[in-house]
Amino acid sequence: MALHTDRPLRRTIGSLFGVAFLAVGAAAIALTDGERAYWYGATGCLIGVIAIISSWTVRDLDTIWCRHPRHPVMDAEKTMTKGREPS
Repeated sequence: MALHTDRPLRRTIGSLFGVAFLAVGAAAIALTDGERAYWYGATGCLIGVIAIISSWTVRDLDTIWCRHPRHPVMDAEKTMTKGREPS
């Protein structure tokens, strides 16, 4: 299992997303005594671990996390009004 270090900002944000799931899951397990809350917490912890691992081991992050839009927002606005008079 190779670690990939390209796009460090996106990989770090994905890891923080996973840490947040781990924190919510651990809080659900530790602070409640119901069976449903326990399994909610266990699922949150599992998703958190998967998010952290996949953020650093998957080569192409565009298949997991959202890719950047092809055009900046301002260009998209111009494209939407192309051929029409602005109102």
